[in-house]
Amino acid sequence: MKESSRQERIIRTSLIGILVNLLIAAVKIVIGTLASSIAIVSEGINNATDAGSSFLTYVGTKLSGKHPDEKHPFGYGRIEYLTGMVVGILILYAGISMLKESIDGILHPSDMKVSMLMVLIVAGTAVTKFCLGKVFVFDHCKQCFHLCS
Repeated sequence: MKESSRQERIIRTSLIGILVNLLIAAVKIVIGTLASSIAIVSEGINNATDAGSSFLTYVGTKLSGKHPDEKHPFGYGRIEYLTGMVVGILILYAGISMLKESIDGILHPSDMKVSMLMVLIVAGTAVTKFCLGKVFVFDHCKQCFHLCS
């Protein structure tokens, strides 16, 4: 696969990931807050972290495509490794924060206020995320098989 095609696919995937994950995060955080559910709020934070990861991937891919210059004679390709490390740190931080909130929720439980509409909306976000993953996996497999033929 050509490098420009790879970068274009990463950029497109990242932009779609940012938009969808921000929308899902907002929905889950609002519903989780209304329902007093730390689990749903945590899922929303997870989606916001996914959006942040997609943004960093977008920035890293854009920067890594820059041509070499006097200051960086070998180019900017390694910036993808740095953005990947930052994404990993963000995911670790989000996981530790959710663990802390969950332990606090276990030690100091509160009543949840859940309606069927909230359950359906959260289920809809799960289906949306699943479909998003299937589209990207299908696109990736299609690209791989196209290369092999």
